Amino acid sequence: MRERLLLAALLGAGAPGCAPKRPPAAGPSGGCPTSPVPADSLQALGEEAGVLVGVALGEPPRRRAGAWDALVRTQFASITPEWVLKWAPVQPVEGVWDFSRVDPVVACAEARGQRLKGHTLVWHVEHPAWLDRARSLVGTHMAEHVRTTVSRYRGRVAAWDVANEVMDDEGGLRRDLLTEELGEGWLDTAFAEARAADPEALLLLNETGVARQGAKQAGFLALLERLLEREVPVDGVGLQLHQHGTHPVGPTELRRSLAAFSDLGLRIEVSELDVRLTGLAGHTAARDQVAAVIVGETVAACVESAACEAVTVWGVGDGDSWLLGEPGGRRDRPLLYDRRYTAKPARTAFAEALRGRRPEVCEVVTIEAPDGATGGLLQSGESGGSEVVERTEAWHGPSLDLLERVDARGPWWVGASLWAEEASEVRLTLRVRQAGEDRFHRLGGYDLEAATWTPVEAVLALPEEARGAEELVLYAEGPAPGLTLAVKELALGAYCQVP
Repeated sequence: MRERLLLAALLGAGAPGCAPKRPPAAGPSGGCPTSPVPADSLQALGEEAGVLVGVALGEPPRRRAGAWDALVRTQFASITPEWVLKWAPVQPVEGVWDFSRVDPVVACAEARGQRLKGHTLVWHVEHPAWLDRARSLVGTHMAEHVRTTVSRYRGRVAAWDVANEVMDDEGGLRRDLLTEELGEGWLDTAFAEARAADPEALLLLNETGVARQGAKQAGFLALLERLLEREVPVDGVGLQLHQHGTHPVGPTELRRSLAAFSDLGLRIEVSELDVRLTGLAGHTAARDQVAAVIVGETVAACVESAACEAVTVWGVGDGDSWLLGEPGGRRDRPLLYDRRYTAKPARTAFAEALRGRRPEVCEVVTIEAPDGATGGLLQSGESGGSEVVERTEAWHGPSLDLLERVDARGPWWVGASLWAEEASEVRLTLRVRQAGEDRFHRLGGYDLEAATWTPVEAVLALPEEARGAEELVLYAEGPAPGLTLAVKELALGAYCQVP
């Protein structure tokens, strides 16, 4: 106990087991320089569009100056601490609280009039190591952590990611420490404690991989429905969109996903946006164009949705990205600004989307019908499109040879109308064959109603393995074997260059 008291004193955190004292409110400047917000800043454009533009910070603003801090204070209306508010750094030792790295962020945000979003109260990756040795009391410790942290910043942190990444990839609840001990009910407790600690704060459930239609999204929607039926105070969802250039969540799929969450009456934030470009063909300028199109389409979808209220980019410049620790990350360019904090085409596309302008498509070529099939029998059928019947595998469907039609200069826009005999999820997939081996890239997944034509759009950028490919095939797939699948109004277009 004496060791804990000594550590608590050194951290300035208060006695163990007791709620730390609330920090004093920031003074006029909070020790952080302030600046007028330019009319053409992302912050100002977002305000006009009704979308809060935010950024995640890996360290407090007071530790950085120059171009980095100038962008933080002028371009963004919302700040999300990337790490310092997670459970492990906040309570590294049982009963010992350390908010020394959080308070400066709160003070700067207040001084600059920026919204502060707390990320994240509960996440299976960042719970403290001591919690594994206290499994029988995990629910008590979790409730205390949520209550103490939210109470400390009551009225000062406007929104919280109460829980983060609670789903597995199959659409079930992740089997982590809390779920194994408490079942789904730990979510009820976490949200209830957060609401009691700050009734005015926006409470969000943050998740990755659910902006795509499919099993994980369906499971997440079902979880949200159960929570709302139990009157758990979930105000909205945070949709992580760590996009990838070779298989982004495209325009149609994202708009449908936003509508699905909006239909539950939930508020929506694009909570973590960046674009990974590793694995793409083409030179740096071409890859930057891919990022610009994906960012522009993502932000445009949010602007068009009445329920989508915020977009947060996950870092200021490329040198600040969490992807630096990933394979190929040191060569990646996932953010709006480069390592010298110079704006890239993605920043231009973000601003244009806030002005209501999606990325433009040039040189559209309409193709009357797919020119092949990945299996089954291709024919002109009663649906009015090119049908594939006698399908014996789910991946059998209409296909188009792209080898002579597209190149690494992209990105490319794909448009089509899809039809399935019964209600089904239909996917657009790119198959690349090189040296006799196939690789597959999912361009989009769409839930179709039975025997109903559905127009869809997707973004296509060629992966590295497409260089010298023997085959490059775009095809539709997904319905159960035996069901007819059809495509019509197939079109390709090159996106116009973004300056």
